[in-house]
Amino acid sequence: MSLPDPRIRAVALGLAVRSGHVLAESYAASPGRAAFLRALGGGIDFGETGAEALRREFREELGLEVVVGERLGVIENIFSYAGEPAHEVAQVFVVAGEGIDDWPLDERRPVLDSTQGTTAGWHRIDELATNATDFFPPGILDLAVGLSRLEG
Repeated sequence: MSLPDPRIRAVALGLAVRSGHVLAESYAASPGRAAFLRALGGGIDFGETGAEALRREFREELGLEVVVGERLGVIENIFSYAGEPAHEVAQVFVVAGEGIDDWPLDERRPVLDSTQGTTAGWHRIDELATNATDFFPPGILDLAVGLSRLEG
């Protein structure tokens, strides 16, 4: 089934990097799809800035208040999900905050608004880079690597 009126979706994604780890949402494997990671964030509502959307999304997804920092770039992602074509343009920002800083590196938390039972947690950046783990959108891992180098 194709979408009757395909649209480009505007999204805001946040990257938090700490001690060589990046915070990401984990999706379990399903029939026809391998497990993957996705940067946290979501859709930008009409009249909302990317930074405002990101603060709202972290509140909805994790119950966290975040500080949105520098915009790292924009990533265009054309893909297929559940057999449907999709297209999004993602503004990617640095995010920080007390809840992120205090989050143990080995702890996974449920994503509160997930319909798929996803979790969020820290993932070692060097392992993601060497194990070819799918981390979406494409190009987001390069941004996380760059942030990790700046922190170290």
